[in-house]
Amino acid sequence: FDRRNYSMKIFILIICFFSLSLSGNTVYKGDKGFMITEFEDGLLDTFDFIVKGHIKDAGNGFPSLLVEFTDSIIRECGIAAGMSGSPSYINGELYGALSSTWAFIKKPMGNITPIEEMYKLRKIEGSSRQFSKNKLYINFRPPDFSAFTDSLLKEFQIDIVSANTSNKTYPLTPGHLIGISLIQGDMNAAVMGTITERRGNEIFAFGHPAFGLGSVSLPMVSGKTITTVSSNFISFKLPEMGNIVGTVKKDGYCGIYGILDEKPDTLPLEISVNNAKFNYILANSPDLTPFLFLMCIYHSSYKAFLQDKLGGFKANINIKSDSFTINFHAYYTRREAPHNIIYDMYDIVSYLNYNSDNKIHINNIKLSLSTINDDPFRTINKVSVVPIKTYNKSEFIIDINLKKYRGDNANIKLSVKPRRLKPGNYKLKILGRGDYISLLKNSGKLKYENIEDYINILNSAPKDNYLYIIITADKRMPIISDKSYPYMSIKDKSILKKTTPKYVNTIVYHDSVKANFVPIGIGQSTFEILEEK
Repeated sequence: FDRRNYSMKIFILIICFFSLSLSGNTVYKGDKGFMITEFEDGLLDTFDFIVKGHIKDAGNGFPSLLVEFTDSIIRECGIAAGMSGSPSYINGELYGALSSTWAFIKKPMGNITPIEEMYKLRKIEGSSRQFSKNKLYINFRPPDFSAFTDSLLKEFQIDIVSANTSNKTYPLTPGHLIGISLIQGDMNAAVMGTITERRGNEIFAFGHPAFGLGSVSLPMVSGKTITTVSSNFISFKLPEMGNIVGTVKKDGYCGIYGILDEKPDTLPLEISVNNAKFNYILANSPDLTPFLFLMCIYHSSYKAFLQDKLGGFKANINIKSDSFTINFHAYYTRREAPHNIIYDMYDIVSYLNYNSDNKIHINNIKLSLSTINDDPFRTINKVSVVPIKTYNKSEFIIDINLKKYRGDNANIKLSVKPRRLKPGNYKLKILGRGDYISLLKNSGKLKYENIEDYINILNSAPKDNYLYIIITADKRMPIISDKSYPYMSIKDKSILKKTTPKYVNTIVYHDSVKANFVPIGIGQSTFEILEEK
């Protein structure tokens, strides 16, 4: 092991990555400047810095300026989250926006994004999907909410911080707070930064991407710094979120760009839990809305103490867009709330946003949750068929054993007459709607490659509960590219050379019976049809 060569490689790597340059610029090492930002009580303060050098490209695709702060307050507190975008001046002129720093550093150093780069935000179109470590300021934070949101929002590199809200509009000049409102109403959430420059009704801020979504229409919200919290890790501003003041139009690689007094695209959401009603206004974005929807479900169910009771609840979700309406019904256990409903609802909203050839604009969502004192769920524990061997056109008696959570088992009997069954061995399955839909999809009987099919499946969910009866033959059929070939009859044998088919048992009979409970799981049994004598 050559320690000298190893150290040299590390040295070369660092030099290539940061590539400090002090020539070819009008700003030089040792030049002095100052930053303007809110530090406490919404008041603007100035903080001095000295230039350490230029970074040609720190991995973000544009040059930035490395500075060290000399002001005693910043040296004690450090650069705080929320200062991103703070206008920085050198030689009396705006150079750019404070945009980044590092954790645990002993000297308060940071990078400044040139304002010339931020002006380019007006013209960007595509999504960069670059994330900066942001704080999500929120006025709701029970003990287990952080664990839930940490897993939910880790893709966006967001930390949750408690904050206050008001119905005020705060100053909209360089150095003051500005942010992107994600949720407003009975719960409020926003990412906050600082205004770098205002040109008429144009706002340039942050100096780094919020979510890197490119062209957007997100609510722009004013704010005020209550105080700045000092931390050995990274300090942060504690803000008060104010009114919506315009629209963020661009979320790009070097900041955000917004227009004041322009109405943003938002999504009204109403959630009712029995007699309690909660109203929210969500940022309407395919990348963000599904996550925000889940946060609101968590908030409303927590506030209504939905998860603290036994029994069950019925959910009805109504989604309206310009081209369709969804009205979906489902049952859930309260002992697992709100997580059981959260992920079902997420699947629906995210599918509408991500799996359509045409962009879908959702106008509003209403979710109604009504509790049921008795537990309506029954697990299908065991299924038997009598007789096991019989002739075609005979009647079958199906004995179903049901298991109740913290209750006694119960038995029910069903009578079916499946006609036109050829002699052979068969399998009977008894199941609920969710498993029934999955079985039909896996067998090729049901397809929803396009959004219209998916919407039809949701709207076909009955208000009442049903037991579904499925009979499958022993013979298996292949599924290739979601197309089924009954009884192994594939005429074009070249298909088998291109792909490996999935084989499933052929469904020969299916029916449903209304039930006064919610069936869970799958019960199955086998029987045989004999040759007619």
